[in-house]
Amino acid sequence: MTLFIDPFDPELEKRLSYLQSTKGYCIFVDIIGSTQLKDKNIKEWVIKIYNAFAKAKSYLPAWLVPIKSIGDELMYFIPKSELSSHGESALGLFSPLCSLCQELNAFIPDVKIGVSFCKEAYEITFIQNVKDVYGKDIDLTARLVSAAKPRQILMNESFVQQVSNAYNNIDNKNQYNEVLSIQGPKSEQFKGFDAPVNVFSIQL
Repeated sequence: MTLFIDPFDPELEKRLSYLQSTKGYCIFVDIIGSTQLKDKNIKEWVIKIYNAFAKAKSYLPAWLVPIKSIGDELMYFIPKSELSSHGESALGLFSPLCSLCQELNAFIPDVKIGVSFCKEAYEITFIQNVKDVYGKDIDLTARLVSAAKPRQILMNESFVQQVSNAYNNIDNKNQYNEVLSIQGPKSEQFKGFDAPVNVFSIQL
């Protein structure tokens, strides 16, 4: 349950003392060239952004809904317990994200993606009745999508470890050949992070 941060709540300090991080998966899907798109007629660029968001919805699991859109990005956060309850693993997220990046369509803009498995994520909000999540790992995912190239997925090490573990435990490996194309790690220094971060990538 998302905790609303209300400075006038006399119980806020107590609630925060009980708040624990939620382990889960953060995904940012960003539309390539969305600013340039807006130089065109509004009827044209609105449809293209709609198509890109609809494409994300069609590839990702039907039960998964974004927390919010940030400009021309979609942000998702899936608690690990929720993913497991649907019988899915990190591999079940990685594979459709690859398909999402891979599709070529003149009517749908390309995307780039950042993904992290988060150990430090807190389900809090500063706007009442609005679900949200904050934490250093959420910030890292935002850095990853900013650094990604068109049709590329950048991932943190914890996410790739979970993808690899799931891949190693299945028999139908030929259905998940994208796992073999993951590159890395590459050490990257991101703003706001004291230590370099191991980053993995796949170009589609």
